[in-house]
Amino acid sequence: MFTALSGKSAIFKQMQVIANNLANMNTAGFKAEKILFEKALKQESVVEGSLSKEIASPNQLRPHDFVQIRGSIADLSQGAIETTHNPLDVAVDGEGMFVIQTPDGERYTRSGEFILNQEGTLVTQQGFSVMGQGGAITLGGGLAEIREDGRVYSNGVEVGQLRIAQVEAKDLIREAGQKFKLAEGASAQEVVNVKVRGGAVESSNVNAVKELTDMIFASRLFESMEKVNDSNTKMQQARNSVFGKPSA
Repeated sequence: MFTALSGKSAIFKQMQVIANNLANMNTAGFKAEKILFEKALKQESVVEGSLSKEIASPNQLRPHDFVQIRGSIADLSQGAIETTHNPLDVAVDGEGMFVIQTPDGERYTRSGEFILNQEGTLVTQQGFSVMGQGGAITLGGGLAEIREDGRVYSNGVEVGQLRIAQVEAKDLIREAGQKFKLAEGASAQEVVNVKVRGGAVESSNVNAVKELTDMIFASRLFESMEKVNDSNTKMQQARNSVFGKPSA
């Protein structure tokens, strides 16, 4: 019974994650989230992502196996880069993330749909400053150009160079607004050989076919777990009717 309940809880969480991934399949720079499952009370490695591997069908679960959520992790694989011709749009081509400054400190993002604020400073859609090697990057009202090495120009004059940092997926904690913060004790490494594409954005890396397949599998598995739970309840009721309820 507890195996089925733990399985239902894990599957429900997975369905929530899949739904959020699908909702952001058209969000620039979005990184799909993957759930980390594990079997409690067993010395087995934690694996990520695939329901068909991490949560067996009910008849494969042993009596004392408990499926539980270990956490989640971002899939940092590259999304497709799409040309927009907007000079303030920029996509990281390869590893690394943009560094942005928020009231809560530095954060990291792959969403490069940048704009200029009233002071002519390069900011995110949420108004957070995009950090360069020397701090925030101010272009004023000049003609903007972002080159492959991350250098930013205004009317042909260099005004800064984008900071790109590399962070391990396990060291990132997702926050609202397509940004991440560092886990406690984690650190980011500055990318030396920066490679970006100006006038372009990185699409979401959500694989719609995979997510839909996982959603169907999860829905069916959830139904199976409910049937197991119902069967256990009926067996308990039948036992109680014959032998009486167990004493406390």
